[in-house]
Amino acid sequence: MSYLRIIVVEFLCLVTIASHAQSYDYRIAPLERKLVSLSSLARKGSSNISFYTIKETTVTATKPSGKNRSKDRKRVVKAAKALIVPEPKTYMAANSGEQYDPNEVLERGFSISMWVMPFASSVEKSGYLLYPGTGSNMLEQSYWGITVSKEYVRVYETYKTENLILQYRHHETKDFFIVLVCKDHIPYLYIDGNLVAHGEASLYSPHPSVLTDSSCPKNLRFIGKKTDIHLFPQALTEGEIAGLYRQEYAALHH
Repeated sequence: MSYLRIIVVEFLCLVTIASHAQSYDYRIAPLERKLVSLSSLARKGSSNISFYTIKETTVTATKPSGKNRSKDRKRVVKAAKALIVPEPKTYMAANSGEQYDPNEVLERGFSISMWVMPFASSVEKSGYLLYPGTGSNMLEQSYWGITVSKEYVRVYETYKTENLILQYRHHETKDFFIVLVCKDHIPYLYIDGNLVAHGEASLYSPHPSVLTDSSCPKNLRFIGKKTDIHLFPQALTEGEIAGLYRQEYAALHH
């Protein structure tokens, strides 16, 4: 075998190995690494969804001045020493203005929050706040939707068929705060800042459905009052969820 032929054979082997690795080494998911528009991912009906980031809220103390500065400082020190338990942190949802990045969601998970006050009882697959659609058009990528009635909170996953992946029987009689968290493909449900239920891990790569009630058949829509839906492209922690509940409860009820 000539020297030139050896070089050609080695080059073809390297190309074959690289092509094989590129075809099967999906670190996150077999999706293009670029931002996609909401309408592209959701297919339709995405106008009611905003994307948010979580921010810790802070209280700025008024700086004392003049002769009262020393007295105010002593009063603050005395009050601090008497404080046994520090004030719990509070968080707020700030509109990020960003587009949906499917790879970020698949890597970091996602969270959906809203306040609801259901007026009606409902059977399964009705009372949708987020409608998961009739099927996914992406390889191994599923959509999660959520329903709320006077008795139940349910989470559904749609890939080729729609399946119930979490069900919780609640006993709320007034408005309450819901957060659905996807972490490691597992659904977690929080009500009023507390973890109340979790489901089994999804077999697919889940996305939050951004198909709102405008895309849902009328007879399957949520009946009641609700706030805007906040979508976070990350799995919020228990502390962040509890702090978000405290901040929003104070804003809505006082």
